[in-house]
Amino acid sequence: MHRELTRHKRVTLQLLWLEYREAHPEGYQYSRFCDRYRERRGRLDVVLRQVYQAGEKAFVDYAGPTVEVTARRTGEIHDAKVFVGYWRRRTTTFVDVTMTRSPLDWTVSHVSMAAAAASPRIWTVRRSSRPRPSATSTPSGARRA
Repeated sequence: MHRELTRHKRVTLQLLWLEYREAHPEGYQYSRFCDRYRERRGRLDVVLRQVYQAGEKAFVDYAGPTVEVTARRTGEIHDAKVFVGYWRRRTTTFVDVTMTRSPLDWTVSHVSMAAAAASPRIWTVRRSSRPRPSATSTPSGARRA
């Protein structure tokens, strides 16, 4: 079960429970199913342990599926990529929307994240310059002090 959750992006514990209930109609309710999974997961061997100081390392990646954005002038719909970066043991999360996953966008997202980290009281969402996301598809991009 744990392997299914880690292998496939869209597999959730709830989907696995629904499959389980189809096979075992009198089986566990969802909350008990989750409890049993957590108990079992706690006994799994941990493969990677990282030791670091709080805020020392940032963890970054593009978030799963793309989001649709609409160009304001043309109305064209494009798939945008969502870059997410966070620091463990800090309450700082950075989000950037780019049109590609090119090395240039990757680097620009890192630089923007580093600039945002210099001022930890500010939460920033930077939007790509072309095409601009519609107001309904992404956060407003406003800065908050």
